[in-house]
Amino acid sequence: MEDSMAAEVQHQQTYKESFGKFSMNANGNGSLNATKPPLVATNNGGSLATKPVAKPPSQYSSTPKEKTKRSLQQTGAGVKTATPTANASAADTSYGLNSSKDPSTKDIPLQDVLVIGTHEYVVIPKGKPAGVKSKKSSSKPTNSLPQTAIKISEDGRKTNNNANDRVSEDDAFLAVASGGTGSSFTVAQSGSGRHPSNFLSDVSAGYTCLMLSFNYLKVQELLRACSVCRMWNHLGNHPRFWKTVRMKNSYISDWAGMIAKLRKNGTKHLDLRKVLNVGSNDEMWQSFNDHIGQADQIEVIDLCRCSSSVVGNLLRSNPNLRVVNALAIKNDPIDFVNFEHGVNLEELRLKSSAAISLEGDLHQLGALRNLKHLSLTSISKLGSTSIEALGSLVLLESLELGECTEMGSNLANVLTSLTSLKRLRLEKGQENFDMFTILNGISKVKSLTQLELINCDVKLGFDRHIVNCTNVKKLLLIPTYVSQSAATNRMVLKGIIKLHQTLETVIWAITVELLRVTELYIDANVEDAENQMGGSIPILKPVPGSDEPPSAVGSQLDLPEEVEIVPLKRVDSILKRKVPNTKLQILKIPFNNTWKQTMCDSF
Repeated sequence: MEDSMAAEVQHQQTYKESFGKFSMNANGNGSLNATKPPLVATNNGGSLATKPVAKPPSQYSSTPKEKTKRSLQQTGAGVKTATPTANASAADTSYGLNSSKDPSTKDIPLQDVLVIGTHEYVVIPKGKPAGVKSKKSSSKPTNSLPQTAIKISEDGRKTNNNANDRVSEDDAFLAVASGGTGSSFTVAQSGSGRHPSNFLSDVSAGYTCLMLSFNYLKVQELLRACSVCRMWNHLGNHPRFWKTVRMKNSYISDWAGMIAKLRKNGTKHLDLRKVLNVGSNDEMWQSFNDHIGQADQIEVIDLCRCSSSVVGNLLRSNPNLRVVNALAIKNDPIDFVNFEHGVNLEELRLKSSAAISLEGDLHQLGALRNLKHLSLTSISKLGSTSIEALGSLVLLESLELGECTEMGSNLANVLTSLTSLKRLRLEKGQENFDMFTILNGISKVKSLTQLELINCDVKLGFDRHIVNCTNVKKLLLIPTYVSQSAATNRMVLKGIIKLHQTLETVIWAITVELLRVTELYIDANVEDAENQMGGSIPILKPVPGSDEPPSAVGSQLDLPEEVEIVPLKRVDSILKRKVPNTKLQILKIPFNNTWKQTMCDSF
């Protein structure tokens, strides 16, 4: 150790004598003021200038322990030691050692700072350092350090405008580009694209972009994308794209391959509405029934125009189905054969474009004990069938029934058994429809909070029976306006006012046809005034909740003395005053749209 320290001191003295006048500035950078130093030609910005380049020492003597210590300094703290200070400028004509202590008392680091044009480089000698021989021999260094520095300077002169400096493995130094104040390494090949370290992040970003783009592809387009490459195939088979499969405006020529694909990707929801047929409709559904049983993981299915037998066979081959929607039944009469196999079914909706008859009865539906929603709106004279079987559906929460011309006490008895029922929708309650008996049955179902009466006859006495339905919180009412429309409007208005303490939401739909007929009986001048207020309806006198005198419009018309033409604006003000805590909406819709109106569409 003593010998090595003595050698280092001797080397430092030799280093000073060989370079002439050498001094350390305030920030630790050494400056060289030699009389005739070697020059390095640089071409910065088009003008040729010469800058002196000092010759750093070429020989160092060190022990094995010092070699290990210096190697650690080079790998771990070399960047921080070799970083030039912020006070260094491009106008300097020398390079210095970045040392914060007196070189006579501290080992000189194995890294030097080299200034080439406006760039600063950290130079590190490579290879095994040689020992110090003598003062005379060290005064004239003969190694290749200055030559290599000149070589790097020439490369820097040629590529000083390039952001990435080329570094050869055969050079004697490892050039580390520095921005003057930074301390990070920038090692990149000239002309290369993205840095290799960003490869995984680039792949991840591209994968995410493709996944977002694939959301807009149809099934056939998604299958084509899967054949591009392995990455697209892996992405195209992601479960998020196959959880719900919609076949709208798509052909299916091979049901076996289609069902196999659905099973492989774990499809849960299959939507076949508006699917395009290949061949005859019967052949398509026959092939569908032969293969759909293999996709046993499907839980929800929407069928297009098909027969009721397709629904029955589907429930038999796929007993795990939870939701079946068949809103375009085409066969007449409808048959409920095999419906008893849907023991796990929770929702069942059957509908046709026109009223269809029923073959047999509804006893098969009584086996669907897990059913929570049932919709039968197209069966002609449903009340005359054995609807008593619906009373066994104790878990039923929503019930929709249509063609209720023969319903009365039979439906009231069924409702008393449905203790979990929350929503009831009745369509076309006309002719022999017993409104008052059904309202009494509704009042006994405490869980029933939403009532929808679509195109049902509202007769005198409606207000006296609906007042007992205090359990109803939401009411959608579209009465029929065939005859006695003035009496109907009076019953509706009076019934809503009587339920002002319990009703939360009320939707009263008035057909456009009634408004047009009313306008025919109004004088031309009065018609313009009434149109500005949104139309008028006839109401039997006295108008419920009205504290105002009879309207002058009614007195000008040739109407019975007991009928008054009331503007809708006035009707709305009466309801808001008499039912202040109820959310009210008066709709004007065509008769054709009354069947499509629901509470969800309005609120």
